[in-house]
Formats: sequence, C-alpha cells, structure tokens
Amino acid sequence: MVGQRPASGSPIRSDSPGPAPLPVPSSGRPVYSWLADLERLRDTATASGRPKVTILDVADRAMEAGASPATCQPTSPRSVESCLRLGIDPATLLHRPLDFFLRQEHSNPELAQLAYDFEESKRQERLKALIKERRRLEDGAGRSAKAGGAKSAASSAVAGAEDLVEKETVREQERRAEEQRRAKQAADEEWRRAQHERELQRRAAEEALEREAKLQDAERYKREQEQLRKEQEEEKLRRQEAYAKEQERMQKAEAARLETERILREQQEVVERRKAEMAKRDEEREQVKALQAAERAAANAEAQRQAQARIEAAQQANAAIIQKKRDEYEERQRHNEERRRAREQQRELEEEEKRAEEARKEQQRQAAYEEAQRREAARIAEVLRKQREKDEELARAKAERDAEAARRALERKLQLQDKVMTVEEMKRRDAYERSQAVKRIQEETERSRQLLEQRKQLQDQRRLANMQASMQRQQIVEAMERLQATKTFLDGNVDVNSLLSKK
Repeated sequence: MVGQRPASGSPIRSDSPGPAPLPVPSSGRPVYSWLADLERLRDTATASGRPKVTILDVADRAMEAGASPATCQPTSPRSVESCLRLGIDPATLLHRPLDFFLRQEHSNPELAQLAYDFEESKRQERLKALIKERRRLEDGAGRSAKAGGAKSAASSAVAGAEDLVEKETVREQERRAEEQRRAKQAADEEWRRAQHERELQRRAAEEALEREAKLQDAERYKREQEQLRKEQEEEKLRRQEAYAKEQERMQKAEAARLETERILREQQEVVERRKAEMAKRDEEREQVKALQAAERAAANAEAQRQAQARIEAAQQANAAIIQKKRDEYEERQRHNEERRRAREQQRELEEEEKRAEEARKEQQRQAAYEEAQRREAARIAEVLRKQREKDEELARAKAERDAEAARRALERKLQLQDKVMTVEEMKRRDAYERSQAVKRIQEETERSRQLLEQRKQLQDQRRLANMQASMQRQQIVEAMERLQATKTFLDGNVDVNSLLSKK
C-alpha cells in the first residue's frame, strides 16, 4: 500500500461498554471554501517556480511523526487538479496511528484495530485514486502538446478565412452570428436544463441515500432494541431461575444442616443414655458383687461354723478323718475361690470388652459424624464452586455480547462515516464541475463579446467610410455644378482635389 505503516500487534480484549464517537476524517471546511482554497493553491502552484509537492510526497509526509493536515497539502498543479476532480480534501490523507484510535475507543485494542484498519484502507483508496488521476492528467497533457502545433495552424487559417468572409459579406456574418447566438442560447438552455436535472438527480440520490440510511438505522435500532429486550428478558429469567435455585439450594442446605444437627443430637442422646446405662450397670454390678460377697461371707461363715461343728464332732470320733475332711474342705474352698476369681476375671474381661466395644462404636459414630460434616462441607463447596463457575460463565457471555454489540455499533458508525465522506466528495466534485462549467461559459461569453465588439468596430469603420465616400460624391457633384455654371475648365482637365477645396 502507498505510505502505509504496519500496525503494532496487541492482545484482543473487549472490556469497553461501547464504541466512542470517532471523528469523521474531514477538514470540516464548507464545499465552496474547499473549492476556493484548492483553486487558489493550483493557480499559485502554476505561477510559482518553487519545487512542487506531489501526491506521492504527500503519501510519505502523511506517515511522518508530528504530521498535520497542513503537511498533507500538495503544491503540484496536477496533484491539486486531481484532488479537485475527485472531490478529495487533502486533509483526509493524514495518517492516524493506532494510538489515536486507542484513545478514542477507551483503550479497547479490538475496536481500535477495527477503526484503524477501516480508515487506513479508505485513506489508501483515496491515495491510489489520486495517483491514478494524476497519471491520467499527465498522459492527457502529453497528447495535447503533440497536437498543439497543427491545431494552432488550423485555427489561424480558419480565423483568416472568417475575417475575409466577414469583410466581404457582413450580412452573411450577421446571420451566422445570429444563428450562433441562438445555437449558443439553446446550448446554454440545454446545459442549464441538464445541470438542473443533474442537480435534481443528485439531490434525489442524496435524499434517497439519507432516507435509506435513516430507514436502515431505524430498522437496525428496532432490531437491536428487540434483541436487547429479549436479552434483558432472558437475563431476567436466568436471574430469577438462579435466584430460585439459590433459594432452593439454601433451603436444602438449611434442611441438611437441621437434619445433621438432629442426627447429632440424637446420637448425643444415645451416647448419654448409653453412658447412663453403663454407669447404672456398673453400679448394679457393684451392688451384686457386694451382695454376693456378703452372701459368700455368710455362707462361708455358716460353712465354717458347720465345719467347725463337724470337726469338733469328728475330732471326737477320729482326728485323722477330721483332718482329711478338713483338707478336702479346704481344697474345695480353694477350688471354689479359684473358680470365683476366674468367673470374676471373666466378667471383668467381658465388661472391659463391652466398654472397648462401646468406645469403638463411639469412635465410629464420631467418625461418621465428622465424615457427614466433611461431605456436607464438600457439597456446599461444590455448590458454591458451580455457582461461581455459572456466574463467571454468565459474566463472560455478557462481556462477549457487549463486545459484539460494540463491534457492530462501531461498524455501523464507520459505514455511516464512509457514506458521509462519499456524499461530501460527491458534493465537492459537483461543485468543481459546476465551477469549471461556469468558467467555460464565462470564457465563451468573453470570446463572444470580443467577437461582437470587433464586428461592431468593423461595422462602424465601414459606416464611417460609406459616409465619407457619400460626402465626397456630394462634394464632387456640387463642384461639377459650379464648374458648369462658371465654364472655368483649365486645359480640359479637372482637379478633383481643387474642386473639393473650392466652396
């Protein structure tokens, strides 16, 4: 591309609420001010001998740092003429860097890049059109220079012939002049009519374009409003559903919490009851053990008493038998005591196993309670995580919709600006064409006036010559009459000058 500077890469990010208003790439000058400035610039460039700034120079200058609309003004006559013929304001050739659009779009790289690419492509199109038009003007100037000599000679010959005919046949020239005047008048009328029709067509085209743009904008606005309404309704419905789900989740969480507390209370009550039952059983066992000990003591005392009686009776009968029985009794007593101790140890062991089992079951219940709490906490964390993911997804979708809406709005704005620029260029082209047509009419009018003035001078000269000739003839007649009256002829010769000098 001509004079194009590559844009620096940047990450695509869309966090802007919408596109900022972009300035229309135009100088803002009225059409006739633009026309007068460029025509004055062209005439000055034609008369000046300074180095000329062409369109190619402007393309290079427009890319320089610190360039302004003033540095984009061409001074080459053909370059200025190209701007006039295409209706292009040189100020629109100024290159705007990406940073300019970043400032306009609130540092949104994606929208800024879109605006930069659009305006840069339009600027390149204008530069290419100007370069092409300038080359066409150069080619046309070369062909005109080659045909200049023959045309000048032919024009001189025609002018000489016209002068000769004008001298010989004044009346024919007047008739032709009248025909030319009428033809020119008809041509002027036809040109004015055609110009008026073109103006009407241009206005109709502008009005149709404006109506179409307004209609498209209205339809687009209506579609966008409808889409916005649908999105708002969908967003409202999603929020209501999310709120309902959140309420349901909170109710379920509250119900789960209450159920967990109820289970814990019931488990605690069971534990307390079991502790009370175990304490009661321990107390009852102690009472039974005390009662059994008392019974055993009484039984032992009774047994000892009976034994003592039997011993005493037996002692009297047979000391050896008594001693044997005593030994047997003591053996039985020892054996009974061992069995009692074994039973007591077995009972204590069973009680210890029961307490250990109760403790194990208590640990299991506590572990189950802690596991239930852990699962509930994990479930709540999972619900919160899913809710966060859903909120993030909704926010991401909304950001994408906002970015897409901003991009569409910017595209519409850029298209509208392009249409405005196209209409402005068309107005400037029409203004230049009208100006050129007016100049041609003025030049033709001036040539016609000069021809009429020359013809009038020629007619006055002929009229004066005729009057002088008529006066001379009258003077000659009067002089001849005087000579005839006086009969004064000298040698038969008559001097006309002397006759005219005599009164």
